[in-house]
Amino acid sequence: FHKANTLPAGYLFHATDSEEVWDLADLTPQCGRRGDSLKLALSWIYYGSSGYAAQIDHGFEMASYFASQVACNPEFVLVSQNPPPLFQVCFYYAPGGKMPEKPEEVTKLTADIVAKLILKGFMIDYSPGEMGHFFRAVVNVQTRKGTVDGLIKAIVETAKEM
Repeated sequence: FHKANTLPAGYLFHATDSEEVWDLADLTPQCGRRGDSLKLALSWIYYGSSGYAAQIDHGFEMASYFASQVACNPEFVLVSQNPPPLFQVCFYYAPGGKMPEKPEEVTKLTADIVAKLILKGFMIDYSPGEMGHFFRAVVNVQTRKGTVDGLIKAIVETAKEM
């Protein structure tokens, strides 16, 4: 089932030492790397138009909340627009309110934090940017404010532990 419904993308979830499948976006209708019409049709039948609308509105609310929390935190530099035009929020970690000088330092710090967060159960990834790799977090229709707050707190705490 997984093989029949997957199309891996290099920019989604970087390889781990584990054989476990972390890229759950592959099996959801909103991660549109190809036309997954059956998944879309079945979920539309189940939720209906109003159910889909409510979920989408909630997803945008959570993305906006996430971006606002990042923007007002001196430990981060928001890359995304606020509010974001999609369910993705991109940002840099800036220890003590200051970005590391070299992009390589930013990239290493970001990758190290992500590796530790995944072991703690957080699903977060990173992407290349002008100042080094930045965090790329994607909310979904089930994301709650507590999850966003917990992730922000976990990033800061994990960075300080390193």
